[in-house]
Amino acid sequence: MKGGLVFKITVTYLNHISYSVGVKNETMDIEGIISLQDLLSVLTQKHGDKFSHLVLDEEGYLLPYVKVILNDKIVCETLNHRLQDNDQVCFLLAIAGG
Repeated sequence: MKGGLVFKITVTYLNHISYSVGVKNETMDIEGIISLQDLLSVLTQKHGDKFSHLVLDEEGYLLPYVKVILNDKIVCETLNHRLQDNDQVCFLLAIAGG
């Protein structure tokens, strides 16, 4: 670390995302102030296509059926929300079938 602020972020992956990336939960120490959008970039770098092809479209935007839950609240309006120390972020594929 370079001496900046370090935030502990817990990430939970539900349904098919957890199978694809190989973990259900992980805690990450992330340096600097980051947004949810920045976290998506960090997770894409870490997990590659196993993560990105499930949650992002070809232009890097969140797919419409992916729900991001931040501290037990669904984040719908923006991914520009700044993360805080000890935040919990969950990724869920909201797909129904019959």
